[in-house]
Amino acid sequence: MVAILSMKIRCARRRFLLASWVVAPLIGACAAPERSTQIRVAISQAGNYLVNGEKVRREELEATLASMKPTGSEFRIHFHADPSAQYESVRFAMEIAQRLGAQIGIVGSAK
Repeated sequence: MVAILSMKIRCARRRFLLASWVVAPLIGACAAPERSTQIRVAISQAGNYLVNGEKVRREELEATLASMKPTGSEFRIHFHADPSAQYESVRFAMEIAQRLGAQIGIVGSAK
């Protein structure tokens, strides 16, 4: 009787260890969703840039966006370009966002 009970305890312990080994990584993967960081870049007709409402010079745009890039979460940049903005100004900003690994969104204005 003692041998049977001892064997059942060992089997239960093995099942527990196996389950812990298999399930533990899954629990970590199901943790709270990552925070998402959204940045708004507005591009004016004259080619000026506003990042979250703050004026940024063209030469500083990449450094500014890179400094706002979070670690371990999604990084989204929404572009709001004036309909009269030059294509080159918009392309320049979008290439920077792409290099930084951001998800890109283009927000248009209804007419």
